Amino acid sequence: MISMAEKQNIHLFLSSISEDTYNFLQSLTLINIRLLPFYDINWFKELASDGSHPASTHNNHFVNLIVDQI
Repeated sequence: MISMAEKQNIHLFLSSISEDTYNFLQSLTLINIRLLPFYDINWFKELASDGSHPASTHNNHFVNLIVDQI
């Protein structure tokens, strides 16, 4: 996806909920791609009804973090 976006001059905004994936993204030299802040599942104790996905509280917090960056 990153290679295709760079070839097509498409601007991407990326983040991850996985620390390993986020660290990998940080290690890359990215062109036309902005790495947004890490999406940390531990910001709040509340989770979605399935018990493993972020709740809307997480999503709202993340949007507030990135709104000025996009």
